Amino acid sequence: MDDKIKGLFPITHAAAACGLSRSTLMRMEERGLLTPAYIVPKSGRRYYDNHNISRILQIQQFQSMGFSAEETASYFTQGGDAAELLAILQDKLSLLQRNVEELRIRTCTGAAFYRK
Repeated sequence: MDDKIKGLFPITHAAAACGLSRSTLMRMEERGLLTPAYIVPKSGRRYYDNHNISRILQIQQFQSMGFSAEETASYFTQGGDAAELLAILQDKLSLLQRNVEELRIRTCTGAAFYRK
């Protein structure tokens, strides 16, 4: 066994640990969200460490919050500064609040229309 991969997880094990497929990790890599800890030069096999696993879980969390791949990548390239993500979430919250209010107005207006 190559000493460089000792203590690392093959891509299939890393993916399974995070509840994802191998192809999902490859897409994360293509989008610049993830870099394997080691790639075997001859075969191209990818290996991940605990830091990678933590990052994958963080990416999943950001996706569940509605962040795009670009927004998530920007977060990582800025060294993990959450200020931009917080601003984006505030904008999304404001939009949701406006949509809720608009729906309430439509519901009240619609109910009054049908009572006539």
